[in-house]
Amino acid sequence: MSQAPSNPIQTAEPQAAQLFKALRGSRIPGLDFLRAISVLLVLVDHSGMTWLGPIALFNGGIGVEIFFVLSGFLITWMLLHELDKHQDINLMDFYRRRAARLLPAFYAYVLLGITYLTLRHLPVPWEAVVAACFYVLNYYQGLTGAATHFLSPCWSLAVEEQFYLLWPFALLALFRHRIRMVPFMCTVIVAVWLCRPILMWVFDVPDAYLYRALETRADHLAVGCVLAMLLRQQFWLEVSARLARRKWVLPALAVLLITSATLQQIQAYKYSLGYALEPLLIGFMIPLVILRSSDNNWFARLANFRTIVTIGQISYGMYLVHPLLMYPIRMAVERATGLSVLGVGVSIVAVIVFAYVSFTWFETPVRARLRGKAH
Repeated sequence: MSQAPSNPIQTAEPQAAQLFKALRGSRIPGLDFLRAISVLLVLVDHSGMTWLGPIALFNGGIGVEIFFVLSGFLITWMLLHELDKHQDINLMDFYRRRAARLLPAFYAYVLLGITYLTLRHLPVPWEAVVAACFYVLNYYQGLTGAATHFLSPCWSLAVEEQFYLLWPFALLALFRHRIRMVPFMCTVIVAVWLCRPILMWVFDVPDAYLYRALETRADHLAVGCVLAMLLRQQFWLEVSARLARRKWVLPALAVLLITSATLQQIQAYKYSLGYALEPLLIGFMIPLVILRSSDNNWFARLANFRTIVTIGQISYGMYLVHPLLMYPIRMAVERATGLSVLGVGVSIVAVIVFAYVSFTWFETPVRARLRGKAH
């Protein structure tokens, strides 16, 4: 297994030491900024402003891809640190932490949605509810055509939960059998790159499945895993530092990402080149964002702006509740004012406020209590 540099402070690249220090901190700078951007992309995409068209700046799919790469990166970084420290992974402790973080808010949202639909005398999608509660909604939607309802976006949470379930076992097996992790994971990534177009062109697998299945999205998570492995090596810390010194690199990566996302309207491009290229661009961007956010510049001030950080911290709750809150609030404001843009703005603010209240008064206390009981 690749080891982190023993003393990166002595590297010829001062920014490499800065990056290593940022990665070792209790809060990695810049990641809440990326989460905030991701969830806002999703909200704007789902806001009903169809006149925006395929503009990539309003493409919620890119937000989901960023979430996937970040999840792979953070979970792998944490697990590798535990392997360094204990030569083992405490699987029960890992799953307790994940359950305490994710499950209370999710099941509360499911109950809230069922209650809302019942009180409004609207049909409850019970099959989707059962699939969501067992975190297999991605496959249910992929096989049934992905009807629109309050649980529709939760397919991505199912993908992440399936990753959380499988990856610690896989990583532990790689470690114990002394398998070279980076080449193995790169093989997985290439296999998924080949899998998607074969499923699309040879087996005529529908878009609903290609978009949501774990095996067709695994490379997005795996890119984050590989990034975590590489940033434990001094060479890659220094490569990231050299790229960060060139101020044009991060904007160039962002432009490429926006360009590729705009082309996602072409299905053949999306499932062949697009979904292969975009996670790589995001993976290159993450250490550069961390470095820029750790410095004293305008970007750091933006990335560490309290409102942005808060939105990043509550992004999970925002993602959860937005299907239930945005439409009725937007329509009420539009009926009252005749202004569709105002309706969108008010609905997004309402989602932020609701998620903040939930995070502060429900999710955080419940998580603390569950973790306390675990110990």
